[in-house]
Amino acid sequence: MGGPGQCTPPKANASQQPLQKKKNLQTCRRHGHARRLLKCRSSSSSSSSRFTVDDLPPRDVIIVGGGAHGAATAHELASQQRGASRKVSLAVVESSLTPAHSRSSSGGESRIFRVTDTKSHYASMAFEALPLWRELERQSGAELLRTTGCLDIVDEQSLEDALRTSESAGATVETLTGDEIAKRTQGAINLKSLETRYGGIYERSGGINNPKTVMNSYYRLLREKYKQRVEVLSGHSLIELEDYGSSFSLLLKRHNPGMLEAPFARISCEQLVFTAAAANPLLMSRFFGWRSLRESCVIQKMSYGFWRVQDLSRKAMEQIPVWRLLPSQEDQSRSIKDGGVVRCYGFPIHEHDGFSKVAPHDLHTSIPYPAEDSDLLFLAQGERKPDDDILRDVHESVVSRMLGGKLEFAADGAHSCLYTVTDDREFVLDYVPGVERGRAVVSICCQGSGFKHTPLIGSAIRDMVMMHGGDLVGAGGVVNLNLFRADRESLGGGDKVAAKL
Repeated sequence: MGGPGQCTPPKANASQQPLQKKKNLQTCRRHGHARRLLKCRSSSSSSSSRFTVDDLPPRDVIIVGGGAHGAATAHELASQQRGASRKVSLAVVESSLTPAHSRSSSGGESRIFRVTDTKSHYASMAFEALPLWRELERQSGAELLRTTGCLDIVDEQSLEDALRTSESAGATVETLTGDEIAKRTQGAINLKSLETRYGGIYERSGGINNPKTVMNSYYRLLREKYKQRVEVLSGHSLIELEDYGSSFSLLLKRHNPGMLEAPFARISCEQLVFTAAAANPLLMSRFFGWRSLRESCVIQKMSYGFWRVQDLSRKAMEQIPVWRLLPSQEDQSRSIKDGGVVRCYGFPIHEHDGFSKVAPHDLHTSIPYPAEDSDLLFLAQGERKPDDDILRDVHESVVSRMLGGKLEFAADGAHSCLYTVTDDREFVLDYVPGVERGRAVVSICCQGSGFKHTPLIGSAIRDMVMMHGGDLVGAGGVVNLNLFRADRESLGGGDKVAAKL
């Protein structure tokens, strides 16, 4: 469930004949699994039906959601077991058949990596994630973070505050004038056409994460190096969850079962980790009664585009760092025709040869969180049309002025993506409210900028699982888990579920 999930309860197929009565449990030699007939409740029908279900071997920990953070958690748990006092067996439940699919939060081929941030705790986390990315590159043998440097373009009055935040995270930065930026980028970025005087903060370790390569690397390691401890259940969605106090039982729907596989599978575990991104608020509401989380989250559609590079050689374009334009409040408040500027960010040539990607930071369409899983799937499939007006504003206010004469909008260059944000724009990383502490962990580390923290989030969840509800002081290294508590007031206090159950 790396992106919007497919957690739809099973529906009885009217065309199928009722199954003949058989023994409740049959031995199934293949894979050493058991197969049984399960009386399954369906929210879509008042009647009860029987389905064939494969019983899978139990696991110590099951991770629901195999996107970037779920895969990172599995990797961290599997890789740290050598010499550890506690060894765990794992299963990763992922609704899609392939990682980094087009609907997921881990799709695409470019995410900005930067250790500069307006919030110091996220800047510190990115700084700590950097060596973890390099270690993952060493293990996988693939380039996962391409270093280009990162340039934050800020109005001169805010330059000092931005510099202080970056340096507090441990980053080595340098300040640049508008003329120095133009020289370093061979004229590709020219700030003279903007109304306000701008300068820049350059940080050399910034760059581009490639989600597609990252996901392929994680899954190759899980399936090859750690296959004895980790089972990847691709094409499986969680549709029913039972809590027996000391263990959980999960009913999974298979989206593409093999000829010898039942359409459903049952698996049990001692601990659960939910890293299902956009599906998590629905899962928390449905299985744990945490309804305020769904109400505290929105889905945002961001439109972005690809512009064809002109009048610059490929070599020159590759020298340009990833960049962010952070305009003053005055410039943002003005209309585009009066010199207003859109807050946005851009990449050098990366995903598509000869094209540069530019995206707005704050211009987006907010979509209320759906009440049903099927509605979430519909959003993923049907709400992807890019907003032409937003891309027109990006072009007129930034591309044609700051990048004037260097980029031409591609005829088929408009795209969009969906991501989840909480009302307070902070991550959620905590034990699930209302469940015995340590038995279930929930992670919603999205906000449109969570990918850069992937290996660090994985290590933080690993600590939470291995501590099994113990004191979390120091867990996750520099990740301050108190900032991401599930019971904070902005999320409805976790609905104070623990007091109700």
